[in-house]
This record gives sequence, C-alpha cells and structure tokens, in this order.
Amino acid sequence: MHGIYNVSSISISKYELIGLFNQYFNKKCQVTSDDSYISNKDLNSTKFYRETGFKKPDWIELIQELVKDSELNARYY
Repeated sequence: MHGIYNVSSISISKYELIGLFNQYFNKKCQVTSDDSYISNKDLNSTKFYRETGFKKPDWIELIQELVKDSELNARYY
C-alpha cells in the first residue's frame, strides 16, 4: 500500500457519542442537541477498508473496550 489513506469508523454525531459515553460509563451528563449548526467532517475511508479488508469498528464495541481498559488501567485515566 502507498499513498494517503483515511481511517475512520462509522459516522456518528458528537451528540450521539456523548449519549453512548453517558450510557456505558454510567454518567448522567445532560446534553442538548443543537440542530442550528451542521458540519460534516466525516472521513472517506472507503479506499483503506477496500484494500485492507478490515471491518469498520462499531462505536458500541469501541466504547465497551474503552470502559474495560479504563477499569483495568484506572491510574492512567
């Protein structure tokens, strides 16, 4: 492989991501969605996944792994 490759996961909004953090880290942060501003900064990683055969990671799986890691390595968090 050579060239520039974008690597990204499945598209998610900051609002949805914070909701998942609240859920999996058992937090009660209140966040209000603001639909007055829209900005799409998604990376197109089609080339990377097509050429490598990797599967895009699921956000829930990523956050569950982060929760486990933060419990095992609390001193670093």
